Amino acid sequence: MTGALPFNADTAAGLAVAAHRGQTEKDGAPYWHHLARVAAAVPPAYRALAWLHDLFEDTSWTCAELLDLGPLPVGLCSDLAILTKPRGALYPDFIVGIVESGSVPALVVKRADVADHLRPGHEAVLTAEKIAVYRDALAVLDLTLEERRVEVAADLLARTAVLAGRWNTATVDESGVARAARAVIGDLMYRDELFGDVSRAGLAGAAGYEAMAVLHSADRERTGA
Repeated sequence: MTGALPFNADTAAGLAVAAHRGQTEKDGAPYWHHLARVAAAVPPAYRALAWLHDLFEDTSWTCAELLDLGPLPVGLCSDLAILTKPRGALYPDFIVGIVESGSVPALVVKRADVADHLRPGHEAVLTAEKIAVYRDALAVLDLTLEERRVEVAADLLARTAVLAGRWNTATVDESGVARAARAVIGDLMYRDELFGDVSRAGLAGAAGYEAMAVLHSADRERTGA
């Protein structure tokens, strides 16, 4: 082990800039500019992964060499492996692999990566085929992340409501729970699991509030009030 400094986003940024030195984007800009934009587009907890998301694919770095730098964030190497397109693999199959991995960090970073490739002005340097591939990938990633948001929010709503003793999942149909889940989520980004810079306590509070709203709505529908 050559060092024991904390491995964080700043460490990852320095490593990425050095490892990708000499590489450029299709428009001629230094490649690390793309990495910086992707890192800026994700929650703080995922920024080290974002800086390094192309490390294994586009440089000679390996997980073993990363481990030699000191303790790594939990799951960093496995997520980097998920984000590394196998040689010869078709891009749609690569995206399916990321989706099937179930890794929220990998999904969030890849979504930011694809969105940056499609940023305004950059499509001019892409082929029509590549643009179509990226747009399809973005749609798949967006759908997957939205499904995860609704799934987790609905679970929070149900558990919060049951604990409060006010209603249970039998009193509200599935579409009602889904609507309530979407209301809780809004436009939040991810942090830990799925909800950006909102604390778990804050999210639980929001879920509880929305659960009460669903309860009162269901009561009004039953009583005709």
